[in-house]
Amino acid sequence: MKLSNYKHLQRIYVYDSIQLIKSYSEKRIVSIGELLNDYNGLTIFYSLEKIKEKVKKENIDFIDISSLVEIVNFRSDMILQVEILFFKLAKFYDGNYCLRSDCAFILDEKVPFIFKKTIPLEEQKERLEAEMDEIDVKSISEIVDNINSELIGHDIFKNDFKKNLLKYSFLNNMGNRKILSILICGESGIGKTEFAKIVSKKMYPNEDLIKINFGNYSTEGVLNSLIGAPLGYKGCEEGGELINKIKKSKSKVILIDEFEKATPSIYNFFYELLEDGVFTDRHGNRHDLNGYIIIFTSNMTQEIYQEHIPNSLRSRFDMVYYFENLQYDEKNYYIQKNAKKLINELEQNYGKKVNYKNIESELARLVVYENLRDIKRKIEDIVFDEFFSKYFYHKDNIYILPYLFRKVKIIQKTALPLREEPLVLFVLRLIPDPAAYQ
Repeated sequence: MKLSNYKHLQRIYVYDSIQLIKSYSEKRIVSIGELLNDYNGLTIFYSLEKIKEKVKKENIDFIDISSLVEIVNFRSDMILQVEILFFKLAKFYDGNYCLRSDCAFILDEKVPFIFKKTIPLEEQKERLEAEMDEIDVKSISEIVDNINSELIGHDIFKNDFKKNLLKYSFLNNMGNRKILSILICGESGIGKTEFAKIVSKKMYPNEDLIKINFGNYSTEGVLNSLIGAPLGYKGCEEGGELINKIKKSKSKVILIDEFEKATPSIYNFFYELLEDGVFTDRHGNRHDLNGYIIIFTSNMTQEIYQEHIPNSLRSRFDMVYYFENLQYDEKNYYIQKNAKKLINELEQNYGKKVNYKNIESELARLVVYENLRDIKRKIEDIVFDEFFSKYFYHKDNIYILPYLFRKVKIIQKTALPLREEPLVLFVLRLIPDPAAYQ
């Protein structure tokens, strides 16, 4: 196992007094002995599942390993057991380890490869407190609130997203987590992709969202398409889609769409990326995605998710949510908001105001639809029909263009080519330059 895969094992905090830790952490401090089942003098007995449950339930901030290090000092034959224990803990525990200062020399002598450095807790306490002060919690909260206000419905998800983004900001600042990963499942057209667009727009307003759609990939060579083909292979000079888009955009939001169509090689790729925050392309170049938010979307059900996605990858997602269809009131609000937004944009760009009251009842009937993309297109149709009736009137109030549109729809249902219809040609000759109507 590579030690580099377990970033929190690279340091351990040493203390002279336990009171120092208690003053430093608001969460629980436990001795390693509280996590083990038994020790018979020869073997350490433990259950990883029970340890995992206890760590999660009790929000353990520090695990004190002083007693274990003291045992190793007298039992060198247990060094391998201890090393294996730490590497197993590292798979799910990303908190801190601490040690009495008088045991630090034993750790360096007996198990020097588990932790790369020992750090005086007082020194680290001052540094971390200074760094934490630099995080503008208010600013982050405002950004998240703006994001959440744009996403209609999914209230539970939005509350959790705010908590997770704040938590991630601190963990990232401390060097404990490089990437925030979110998997959103659900039917098409209920806001999954829209959420990613909103996040990128609010956090990086002048940059393009980095979007990868696995629906566009064939099963063959999908990893090459993503991060480039090896040297000597066809297309190796072009690079991969992910690399090229990262270079072009300064947005740190990546959308991975239709993730259910990914292959096992892609799952392995993202397993390593979410674990380490870096990946190496086929040319040997290292790409660090520290600070990125990766949003995976999929149409998978919960059952398919459990069957299709390997457990090793599932455990790497910071958030996994299933979006459900919007409720009646939520869809009604979505319709009103998008219609009024489009009306305002048309007025700002073309100086023609659409009367919302004229189309209100027609818009209200759209609540029967579930797919938000379909609803949005129908909103556009309704608003533009009303807009055209105002925009293309002649100064003498001769209603020309809407009549032409209706005639075109009739003509298209016949075998007669549009260009050969005499009435259309006649009307087109009658219509002056559209600028004359403004």
